[in-house]
Amino acid sequence: MDIGFDYIKQNLDFSSQIGKRYLENLNLLSDKDTIQLHLKAMEKLFDIPIDKIKNILSHFQDILKTINKLTTGTTLDEIELFQLKQFSYFSNELFEILKDLNLLDCFKLEKLHKPFQILDPENQNLPTFYIYSSYDKELENIRKEKAKIKDEEKLLKLSIKEKEIEEKICKNLSERLSRHSHNFLKNYETIGFLDLSISKMELSKKLDLKKPNISEQLTIKLSKLFNPEVKEILENTGKHFQKVDITLKNGTQIITGANMGGKTILLKTIALSQILFQKGFYIPAENAFLPIFDDIFFISGDFQDEKLGLSSFAAEMKILNNIFKQIKSNKKFLILLDEPARTTNPLEGKAIVKAIAKLFNKPNIVCAITTHFDNVLSSNMRHLRVKGLKDIEKIDKNKELQDYFDYSLEEITQKNSPKEAIKILKLLDIDNNIVEKIEEVLENGE
Repeated sequence: MDIGFDYIKQNLDFSSQIGKRYLENLNLLSDKDTIQLHLKAMEKLFDIPIDKIKNILSHFQDILKTINKLTTGTTLDEIELFQLKQFSYFSNELFEILKDLNLLDCFKLEKLHKPFQILDPENQNLPTFYIYSSYDKELENIRKEKAKIKDEEKLLKLSIKEKEIEEKICKNLSERLSRHSHNFLKNYETIGFLDLSISKMELSKKLDLKKPNISEQLTIKLSKLFNPEVKEILENTGKHFQKVDITLKNGTQIITGANMGGKTILLKTIALSQILFQKGFYIPAENAFLPIFDDIFFISGDFQDEKLGLSSFAAEMKILNNIFKQIKSNKKFLILLDEPARTTNPLEGKAIVKAIAKLFNKPNIVCAITTHFDNVLSSNMRHLRVKGLKDIEKIDKNKELQDYFDYSLEEITQKNSPKEAIKILKLLDIDNNIVEKIEEVLENGE
């Protein structure tokens, strides 16, 4: 289930394939110092000219396979040697730019002077490469002789000899360069980190993302939280996205509210914010204090698995079972469940939600569950409710109901959720007989 991270990736503007690969391989960061390093790197990039850096980054090819071959002692061919020379050349260019901008403390690029010298025997200082004649005197003589003769048989013999010498040179160069394989790999990682950091910084400006704070307590506190993708969609149609504040504490909290109350978007945005934070991004909230979790779970939607022959309910229960197995450790978990057990009968569904809420109500877990079932809270759980419809008497039935929704949350102590569905039915001009019968059933319980 996508929580909106695909939208984030689509809005990132990388200068190199190395930056894209860096993001693809970036797992959740669970170390405070590493997260701070990512956030600090973005912060340092905000107010400096980056056009030169981006221009240099655009020249880097993704040569990870070549670097790995170098590490294992494989003899490289002429094209791969060219890749390393080009990489060394632009690494040295980038090093000077980062040095001038005082960025080497964040982006620890190394100057690849020695590898470049090995690949530039004639001191041309260009990012081009071929097997230079200056590498071998015999090679130089063969090439001079080939330029003079026209006899095809002699040319063939000379070409074979030339090829043998070139292969020996490639082997020798590969051996010499292998001593610097760790330097190539370190620069490769640094270039990926730099490219991603610039992309994240530009994304933050574009989407108005803000720097989060690291919380030492197992509490999520988000102020003026918004969903970037939904906000863009609404603004493109002339509408406004209402930002909300929410605090999730360790243990279980139940979130209720009407169907149009934005509960699913809320959980998705919380999950997105936490994942962005733990990948070193700024987040879609004006102010935030976020703890570091060992794992994050978000469950929503249709889980039907036709390959395994599982219904939506069975597949959902299998996922919850897997989560339950993991939380038996003392690790820290964020668990966000959107309308669990919605596809089974209400009596059992309510029991399942109540049981899940109790099982996840632990000090090492922050759990939020949205549901329409009543009476699923235990005494030591929090109940948050989307406020919903406001100013009922002022509602214009010709306008969209969403325009009158208050998506902010309030913490309440009452066990039963307000019957907002009745309000909505009346506003939709549903036949009075239907509405009255529903009210009668609610009042009498039958």
